[in-house]
Amino acid sequence: MTSLIDLFGEKEIADIEVVVEPGEELTEDEALLNGPQMAGEGLSQDDIDNLFD
Repeated sequence: MTSLIDLFGEKEIADIEVVVEPGEELTEDEALLNGPQMAGEGLSQDDIDNLFD
């Protein structure tokens, strides 16, 4: 995401409208599905780096 901010600028990224289609409202739990992992869960950066070795 940092590369996008560098490319387009922080203000332009902040001004992007997020559109939720009718009937696509997410529950609190569903909103967490695409968010950051909870502490101590998920893959570490070392795990990801090892995929490319």
